[in-house]
Amino acid sequence: AIDKTATGLVNDQTNVTLSVGGTEDELSAYVLFVLDKSTSTDVRNEAGQMLDELMGQVNAGYTVNVGVMSFESSADLVLDWTPLNAENLTSIKDKINEKKTESGTNIYLGLREAKKKLDALTNVDPAYKHLVLVTDGITYLWSNSTDETDKNLYSIYSESVSNMEESLSAGNDMMVKH
Repeated sequence: AIDKTATGLVNDQTNVTLSVGGTEDELSAYVLFVLDKSTSTDVRNEAGQMLDELMGQVNAGYTVNVGVMSFESSADLVLDWTPLNAENLTSIKDKINEKKTESGTNIYLGLREAKKKLDALTNVDPAYKHLVLVTDGITYLWSNSTDETDKNLYSIYSESVSNMEESLSAGNDMMVKH
């Protein structure tokens, strides 16, 4: 925004002050951490280090809003958008380090739900929306459908009904199926 002010005329002269950008809204970044619940402590600590780096931006005067989602066979919002600051840095790191016991790892579901959360920020420039996936990269569940109402999930685990024997189908011969 451009703003100008002028003093009254004195001896046919005035002082004009021109301000460029003085009244523009402050830009805010949105960073959504999407955590695989089974991810190791080391990887979660790396996400905490990223928060420390983001604090540098906050200390420089920028607003950084942080959210935390976690996923396994379901996806949960652990922390809704919260402006990062020195007072809540430790509690946000605690949210990142929270682990829940649940089976399955559905990276697709975590990413889909995170995208919805970011897409809901309709008044935010996409350049200021960030998704940080924190995972070991091993997905045990997935869906082949883009239809969100399709609840059919596939797994690399199988169990024989006749003898209750479990098997893991994660080798190279399963890549086409995956």
